[in-house]
Amino acid sequence: MPEIKKLESNIINNIAAGEIIESPSSVVKELIENSIDAMSSKIEISLIDGGLKRIIVKDNGKGMSKEDLKIAFKRHTTSKISSKNDLFNIKTLGFRGEALPSIASVSMTSALSIKKEFDSSYELKIMGGDFSPIKKASLDTGTVIKVDNLFYNLPARKKFLKNESKELNKITNIVKSYSLCYPSIDFSYHNNDSCIYSLSSSDLKNRIIDIFGHKYEKSIIEVDYKEQDFKISGFVGNIDLLRKRRVNQFVFLNERLIKDKMISDSIRKPYLSCIERNEHPFYVLNIDMPFESVDVNVHPNKNEVRFKSEKYLYHFVRKSIMDSIKDEIDVTPTFFGQFDKFKHDPATSLDFRENLLKEIPEGIQEHFINYEKFQDKIESDDANTLENEIEEEIYYDIVDVWQIHNKYLLTEIKAGLLIIDQHVAHERVLYESAKENIDKNGLESQSLLFPQYLEFQDEEYGYIIELFPYLNNLGFRIREFGEKTIIIESSPIETPFGQEADIINEILDLYVKYNEINSSFIEKMCATYACKAAVKAGEKLEPQEMKHLINRLFLTKNPYYCPHGRPIIINLTEDELDERFERK
Repeated sequence: MPEIKKLESNIINNIAAGEIIESPSSVVKELIENSIDAMSSKIEISLIDGGLKRIIVKDNGKGMSKEDLKIAFKRHTTSKISSKNDLFNIKTLGFRGEALPSIASVSMTSALSIKKEFDSSYELKIMGGDFSPIKKASLDTGTVIKVDNLFYNLPARKKFLKNESKELNKITNIVKSYSLCYPSIDFSYHNNDSCIYSLSSSDLKNRIIDIFGHKYEKSIIEVDYKEQDFKISGFVGNIDLLRKRRVNQFVFLNERLIKDKMISDSIRKPYLSCIERNEHPFYVLNIDMPFESVDVNVHPNKNEVRFKSEKYLYHFVRKSIMDSIKDEIDVTPTFFGQFDKFKHDPATSLDFRENLLKEIPEGIQEHFINYEKFQDKIESDDANTLENEIEEEIYYDIVDVWQIHNKYLLTEIKAGLLIIDQHVAHERVLYESAKENIDKNGLESQSLLFPQYLEFQDEEYGYIIELFPYLNNLGFRIREFGEKTIIIESSPIETPFGQEADIINEILDLYVKYNEINSSFIEKMCATYACKAAVKAGEKLEPQEMKHLINRLFLTKNPYYCPHGRPIIINLTEDELDERFERK
């Protein structure tokens, strides 16, 4: 008896389905692609319970005849390629002939279709791969695919599905992607009784505004660049659309949604001179290139591709983005000369020490607090005594402090020099204040002279509602204001004007990333607020502001490191200075 046996057809189908159909979102993706390939001008997606219970995709495409419907759900049947050579020139989204049979093998599926210029429509029902006889149906145009109880016959697979909201978000991203790639197609998208998208035929710019809001109208930059057989078109965002996570980034290749890290890096590189670490730009771009120059037959999900001329493509993309944004964004690195050119003048060179001494302030005093002594006081049981001693001894009147390059604070201590990074110092102060007060009465708020309105995408709006109590404790006073919009009426008292929306968006990104509210998230939320609200490098501070910041820093529990681990203080001892100046 041989040990190697041919698998039964139902097992083969389930294995194939495992590669292609991973979740409700992969079902929607395959069905939308089929509708687009059928030259539909209108596509309707309807879900029940985020696709976990039912998925319906209806289009007005060219439809299928009775004969086509019979074989459409058989494996490796397709109208899109007919020979091996066609694999090197694939112009359709689907081509494998595996999507429909894979869906039908793990669900209760029905398909209704009528071929254009035919009088009759037909319906085919399939349960877990078992076909029922084809019957006449009532349908005016196109095709309707219904998928019920996905993975009903694979309970182990069903256990791995996320909850309804998470599955719905994944589907929303799929619908969003294809609606951006094909703005000329009407898209209607519903979950239960809620309309998520109702998008009429438009151009790409208006489709972006319809999906992301009117804020994007003045913040997107057109890209339209051609070189040899390569063309790139679409829009990228200005720096006010930067996000801390890779979101709202869409790359299409010959109108096919793809994921390619090198292309993403090529798009981001022109922004590097004007963005912070871990910031990512917005973009919706389509790259047109010869079909024979790309291999889309890499992975069953068809998102991964290979290129014949990788280096040229990446260079082309980078150059096109650079040229497109150069007039809108300062993308040229700026180099500041550290020293002026020095001309040797014998007449004055002997007097340089005298001139240098004139620059040194007189009356430098020993004025800085003893932190170790302060720590001992913090650990004291007598809170009243501590309060008095802080007022009398800790909040010391610093005599001299200088700001270097509007970035660092320099002050003298007994043993040498202390250099403080003003941004991370203030960040530490705000972080500890937020952590201490968020579980109590919350941070003190200040009313905004002009309340701010923030509009969110559908999937993000649900998250922001969940964050309301925590944002309120952080010092934001916000409420719902119309559809998918909130109004910010007040903010934490130390929040710089105009930073409110950025802080809330970054906290939202953080919550979307971790999708759980626990002590770790609260700490990260406080750190995010502190980083965005803190005084920035390059900001001029008045002498009293510098002194006040230094004293507040040394009242914190950990004045040496910011919440993200960066050092706050560099201490140059007198011995180190003597060594540098070769006194020792």
